[in-house]
Amino acid sequence: MFGSVRREDFGRLNDGTAVEKITLASPSGLTIQVLTLGATVHALLLPLAGGEPVDVVLGKEALADYVQNGLGNSSVMGRYANRIGWASYPQDGGTVHLQANFGPHILHGGRGCYAGRVFAPRLRQLEEELQLELMLLDHGEGGFPGQLFFTVTYRLQWDRVILEYRAVPTARTPWNVTSHAYFNLNGHGAAGDHQLWIGADAYLPAGPDGLPTGEILPVAGTAFDFRRPRRLMEALADSSPQLLQFGGYDHNFCLAGQGLRRAAVLRGLESGLELEVWTDQPGMQLFTFNQVPASLLGKDGASYRAHGAVCLETQNYPDAPNRPQFPNCFLEPGETGFTQTQWVFPALTRQEEGA
Repeated sequence: MFGSVRREDFGRLNDGTAVEKITLASPSGLTIQVLTLGATVHALLLPLAGGEPVDVVLGKEALADYVQNGLGNSSVMGRYANRIGWASYPQDGGTVHLQANFGPHILHGGRGCYAGRVFAPRLRQLEEELQLELMLLDHGEGGFPGQLFFTVTYRLQWDRVILEYRAVPTARTPWNVTSHAYFNLNGHGAAGDHQLWIGADAYLPAGPDGLPTGEILPVAGTAFDFRRPRRLMEALADSSPQLLQFGGYDHNFCLAGQGLRRAAVLRGLESGLELEVWTDQPGMQLFTFNQVPASLLGKDGASYRAHGAVCLETQNYPDAPNRPQFPNCFLEPGETGFTQTQWVFPALTRQEEGA
């Protein structure tokens, strides 16, 4: 059978609910640790030639630190990742009102955000991959209509992690989920620059509250043009008002093409490690870990600094329920929603091909 699996206790919440840490290890050395709290990626270890494996995802040391949440949680976000303006959207001639948690808006599903929910795990060890399925019944916390049965599956193969999301609602609902994994390919907590390529010809400008203005603008000639690989620190030094208002990037890129395709390539310039992000989603939010509190401590006593990580959040567009010009985000009762994202590590792909 493929690889190895380990389950460990990670502590208990105040109400006594147990949280597990589940480790999936590939024969290539690629290893992922996932918490049942929030379907959170606690660690992602990549083998480095001639050295110790490198943990490339930010995280917290203990369960209590995750419960406090903050900026360092690499969790799954839903029922609607990112923002819905004014915590409402029109439907059937009326208005559906949600529970605001970000000023007058709702962010990452509000009170029902999946980062704070404990999932039920199920493991499969197959011939060519490991599968961790995490299941959750979303009762509509945050004001979303109806119930929604949601699963996220982590599929670990030789050179990649495949994330598959499925949902079946009992009522018409907006649905948008993503992994909020914070990547530092030089090692979590390490300093050092990255190089980034994004396969997008357009982006969504945002207002000071992070909501898209509704415009879809070309990236050409702007700070948002990553169609050729660029050093992130150089890009972050741009004086664009769009960057200055957030202290960096927190914007949706409108990905070119359709179906499963390569959306981004991130390379750690110190480690040489490279990540390809593939997705079938129409958009990807680039977040560069802006305005981090000085006291934000992570795993192994690491101190996480502003711009010390990159989120590549494959998604539908933010505020799509209020923007008919954006891709459809609604699921109908009984309809099965499905989307897939892959994190591919080309060095391991080459290793497998040479075996």
